[in-house]
Amino acid sequence: MQVMVLLSAHGFVYDKLGLGIRDDAEKALDAVSNALHVQRVHRPDVIAKREPNMALFPGTDIVALEEALHFCQDKNLNDLSDITHKEKAWIDALMNSKMDYELFIDEDVENRDELIEYIRENSQTVVV
Repeated sequence: MQVMVLLSAHGFVYDKLGLGIRDDAEKALDAVSNALHVQRVHRPDVIAKREPNMALFPGTDIVALEEALHFCQDKNLNDLSDITHKEKAWIDALMNSKMDYELFIDEDVENRDELIEYIRENSQTVVV
């Protein structure tokens, strides 16, 4: 689920904003800056500057985001860190090295091969 949220979010940025890997980085930063405000007191807080255009998100993205928010809402940063550090991708990674993105997708996921192929094809625009 968490991987799909990331894939959906990054896919959205590139699909809906029309930004590619070689497009103007300033344009992307301006779009984010116009939409979000980040303030730091004890931790970074991200605050929306405007209402989202929900019509840009497919229903499956909304469901994935709602599930992720529901899962995370009662957990603090340490709880979330503990959970992620139990994942195979984290356990199998060498210290300070890249994680194998294929390990983020459990073996029993029905369309695992399709998801891995999607990541490979979009690896220049997807950050996992």
